Amino acid sequence: MSIIDQIIEHPDKTFLFVGSACLIVTAFVLWFLFYVRGRGRDDTDLTDGAVLILADGMVHQASPGAIDLFGNCVGQPVVRVLDEFLLGDDATEARDAVNRLEMTGDPLDMLIHNSEGKPFELIGNPSGALIRLVVRDARLLDDRLRDAEERLSAADSALNQHEWAQETLSGLIQDAPIIAWHRQSNGNIDWSGGEIKTRSGSVFADQAVDLIVARTKLNRNPILAGQPQKSRIEIVVNEGAESVSLHVIEIVRQDGSRIGFATDAGTAASAERTLTRFVQTMTETFAHLTVGLAIFDRNQTLALFNPALVQMWQVEPAWLARRPSLRDIIDELRATRRLPELQDFHKWRTRLIDLFENTEAADYEELWHLADGSNIRVLARPHPHGSLAFIFDDVTERMRLEQRYRHSIDLRRATLDRLTEGIAVFGANGLLQFVNQAFHEIWGTDNETVYAAMHARQLVTLCEDMTVETEVWHRLHSYITGEENRRAWTARLTMGPGRVLTARFAPLPDGSTMAVFADITDSERISLALNDRNEALEMADAMRATVLEQVSYRLKTPLSTALNHAQNIGRIEDLDAETGKLASDIIDATEKALDAMTELTDLTTHPVGPPDGRFGDCDLTEILGYCVRVLQGRADQAGIELVLGDMSQAGTFTCDFSRLRQIAFNLIAEAVDTAMPNGKIDVSGKSHGEAYEISAMVEVGPNLMPASDQGEDPRVMALVQQLVVDAGGTFQTENIDGQRVLVTCKFTPSRPNIGVADPVEPTDEDDAENVHTLRPVR
Repeated sequence: MSIIDQIIEHPDKTFLFVGSACLIVTAFVLWFLFYVRGRGRDDTDLTDGAVLILADGMVHQASPGAIDLFGNCVGQPVVRVLDEFLLGDDATEARDAVNRLEMTGDPLDMLIHNSEGKPFELIGNPSGALIRLVVRDARLLDDRLRDAEERLSAADSALNQHEWAQETLSGLIQDAPIIAWHRQSNGNIDWSGGEIKTRSGSVFADQAVDLIVARTKLNRNPILAGQPQKSRIEIVVNEGAESVSLHVIEIVRQDGSRIGFATDAGTAASAERTLTRFVQTMTETFAHLTVGLAIFDRNQTLALFNPALVQMWQVEPAWLARRPSLRDIIDELRATRRLPELQDFHKWRTRLIDLFENTEAADYEELWHLADGSNIRVLARPHPHGSLAFIFDDVTERMRLEQRYRHSIDLRRATLDRLTEGIAVFGANGLLQFVNQAFHEIWGTDNETVYAAMHARQLVTLCEDMTVETEVWHRLHSYITGEENRRAWTARLTMGPGRVLTARFAPLPDGSTMAVFADITDSERISLALNDRNEALEMADAMRATVLEQVSYRLKTPLSTALNHAQNIGRIEDLDAETGKLASDIIDATEKALDAMTELTDLTTHPVGPPDGRFGDCDLTEILGYCVRVLQGRADQAGIELVLGDMSQAGTFTCDFSRLRQIAFNLIAEAVDTAMPNGKIDVSGKSHGEAYEISAMVEVGPNLMPASDQGEDPRVMALVQQLVVDAGGTFQTENIDGQRVLVTCKFTPSRPNIGVADPVEPTDEDDAENVHTLRPVR
């Protein structure tokens, strides 16, 4: 066997040999240098560098070089000379060496450094009874010594490293779970060792190597030298136990021999089986997902997809099963119009493909609006081993629901903003969630003073300063932040002089609280005015009753007396014809006056309220004619032409005679009051079965047009309207030509009216509003 082969086969011996050789060479060089210098000198020569001749510890002679180096030191103790010239440690060492030379005669040769740190060689030898010291420049020698020390240190370090490496490899093979071997190209085993202990049992080196050799013989593929071969083997250690997986690595050397090792691959095999089961589970799970899933490997080819993706893309599953690339899929989807319409398609496609340049940092998310109206949310996220996972989620229905929800929210918000009541909604956490515009108008605030997420405590403090009542706000604060089972409640608030609010606080289903504020200042004023008016009407009614009583007493009594006297005159037997005729005329006139007085009194004292149940046959022509005749004088005094118009369609029907005559009388009386001077009133009526209507065409002029035409809100014939509504009829006003108003009162049998309604007794609460008396006829 050659030396090179021996070095390769026994590297430990090689390192020992090299280290020993280096030490021997270094020692020889040092000996040679000192020996040659010592043999080549004359001990009595004063010309060899800086030479000092010592006698009894004193400098006896000094060469010119020594004088240049130490100064004039003749006659001085050599110890002092060395102490002044050398460094502290080197001076001590040199002094000791010179003392030994003087006492024992042992020569000295040492490397010293002066006070400036320069290296010098100190050589001492006995010369008869004298001692000769030589000091020379030793920079070259110092450098050689340093190199020798470095080489020696490197050799020693290499030797130690080899020992450590040998000890480490030996310990690994002996104690670690590893099997190693060296075999020849023909399969013969040169060396093997190691053991791997597993739960199924121990695997020894010979078992593993025999199986590896057998598998190698079956492999006919050529193997390149220096290329590692990795494989996985399964070994059954004990019968009935699980097989043991080993990870094997072999390296083929130039001569065909192989070195290799095997480690326990049980954990990796178990992880691979777990991963395989996980992939199968995930594949089955993906098959039932409603979102599309596509996983592309590092080569941008489709590795996995689910059925939802096939349905979403509308492509053939067989084509996807052939694992097309991402570029091919994009082009196919563009051809089938399953991609959004893009201005720069090629730039967009390049951006998708560039995601594979750094899959770990891939973070793609985009919403695709397709031509068929559907919306696909696409996400790309990193996947293990450089892959990318694309997720396709059809969010069309979700977006529609969101749009409807947002539209509903906006519609509700707009509706609340257009209400006249101020609304504020507080969340269960006490924060303000919503206020409408009417709230700002009522309280005089804006979006800066009252804003979303404002705490109820701040808003309560703000509103409390504006109202007289304070206990309401303390209760509201506790109500907003209170527990469940809350009940709605109302309150009345006074904002300074003349402003009145009503407030209603109610819980909402999610624990929120809604506060509703309404400004009822105008309603309060109207209510006060109505109360004053009712009081005035009551006083006028009492006055009217007194006046009518006086009129009845002062007119009916004289008329009754005159009637009695006329009747007594008519009973005289010897009364001549002319006097009898006068008595008869007086009787007729008096009776007519009494009848007219009685009817007028009954008509003006009838209350406005429900029918009194006195039904009978009513002739519409007779009732309207009577009212026209009674009010004719009043119309003449006002210069108004009052006529009874077309009555061709009027007939007889059953109704409350007194109520109908009351409505007709007040209708014509109101018409006379509202007609313009020198105007005309045309009264007419018609009936069909039990349905009938009364109308009056009144010339009122442009200043008294109804609200629908003038933009105002006058109460046109308010009393008549109230009478008609209470009787179950309808009251209508119509602008004819800007000068005339047609007032129509209709009564139909399909709804309660004065002909068919049952008597209704007013309640205590409604007496003040539903029962009125007619105003006095002017």
